[in-house]
Amino acid sequence: MLQEKLLQRKKSTRSEDPTIDITSEKLAAIAGTSDTIAKVYESTSRKIHQARQQERMHRLCCLMHERIFHLRLSEPLTSRNIIDVPPNGSFASSYQR
Repeated sequence: MLQEKLLQRKKSTRSEDPTIDITSEKLAAIAGTSDTIAKVYESTSRKIHQARQQERMHRLCCLMHERIFHLRLSEPLTSRNIIDVPPNGSFASSYQR
């Protein structure tokens, strides 16, 4: 008898207030949305991480190029400290001497 009253109350509450009625389809939609959000967040954070790595590498290459350029200008050229770096920044193997 008590279970019947509780069941009646549950049915009447669901019919009166539709926000309480959470079906499995709604739960699946919510779970799917959260999965999509997680995938987008993961993809975005991966792209941001890659962009930061590329920026760091670019700054490091610029710094190394600057130091090599200053080395070449500040030290007298001897057979021990000649570094084959072309002025245009291309690879040394393609540099015409």
